[in-house]
Parts: sequence; C-alpha cells; structure tokens
Amino acid sequence: MLHTHYGVERMEALADGIIAANMRTMTYREVLERLSRGECPPSNSIVVSLDDISTAWIDPIFEQMVAAFTDRGLVLVLGVIVGGPADPGAWTYLQGVHDLGIEIASHTLDHPNLPELTRIEIEEQISGSYRVICENLGACPVSLIVPYGSMDYGGRTMQSAWEYSFVVGIAGGLTIVGTPPYYVGRAGPNVHSIDLTMQVLDVAFGS
Repeated sequence: MLHTHYGVERMEALADGIIAANMRTMTYREVLERLSRGECPPSNSIVVSLDDISTAWIDPIFEQMVAAFTDRGLVLVLGVIVGGPADPGAWTYLQGVHDLGIEIASHTLDHPNLPELTRIEIEEQISGSYRVICENLGACPVSLIVPYGSMDYGGRTMQSAWEYSFVVGIAGGLTIVGTPPYYVGRAGPNVHSIDLTMQVLDVAFGS
C-alpha cells in the first residue's frame, strides 16, 4: 500500500528486499487466475499496490517507482483515478505497463470517501471507473482499491462493486470466502525499515 511520498529510493530498497527474502510479487489478477484453477497463491507471494495515479497526469515519480519494480522483473498493482479530462499520454503509459504485467486497478473516478456518498454516487464512482478503464485499456479491472481504505458498514460499496472480483480495503480481509467480489485487506509499509515492513506483513497476514 504505497504512495508517492514513499519515494523512489525506498521503492528500490523494497524491491531488493523482496528479492533478497526470496519472495515473489503477484497481482490480484494472477490471484484470481489461480483461484479459478482451484490453486492458492504461493506462500512466498506478496501483492504490492501503488495508489493515487491519475490519468490527468502521470507524475514522473510514479514512473520511477514503477520502474524500480519492472526493471527487477517484479510486478505490482496500480490504483488509478480516472475521472475528469485525461492526459493523452497517460493511457499510453498505462497500456505500456499493463503489457509488462502490471495490473491496472480502479481507485474510483474522483477518489472520494465512499461512505460519505449516497448509494447512487457510490455506484457511479465504482461502476463509472470500471467502464473508463475497460474502454481505454482494452482490459477490464478485476480489483477496486477503495480510497482511504474506507468501507461503509451498510455494505453499499461491496454491493456496488459487482463488476469486480476483489475489493481492497485496509482492515480485515484475511480470508477469501463465498463468491466474488471478495473483500481483502492490506497493510502499509514501515517507511524507515524494509525489515520492519516484512515483520508488519508477517504479523498482519502470516500464518
């Protein structure tokens, strides 16, 4: 669960740390493909997501952070905000990294705090972003990364995310049961130490 403030140097160190720990990165799309075959992800796998990429303008810092992974043969998930006018080069860039195995996930149209919206507004943010990605990428997203990790207690977000296979928040989501969309949780990194980040992940998601 990363943002631009994590920075290029930390991103490079994280990538090196993942490799040194003999771990492999996966995308939610890869997890879905394994589940469809009745397989669990490898025990040494990790999903790394980088949020708040906007199609209005691709920040060069984001590009360098993504390259820190792709240059090392690693993949990650990009949470993309797709509302409003788009930079013509943004979708070209996203298509390029998609072709490298990077997953383009929805981060809604405008990055609102979904629990504060009406049911209709939630549906438009979630379904609207799904349509935009399908139309511009030529591949529909399988995961919705919820802004701020905020889930409403009435279940409106999950009910509105029927086009997706995964809804990604922060709290909980340690197991996948039932039918899609599945809710999954995640944890943020320790910005001072890659070793502590690995410990945080092990405490949050380890067996």
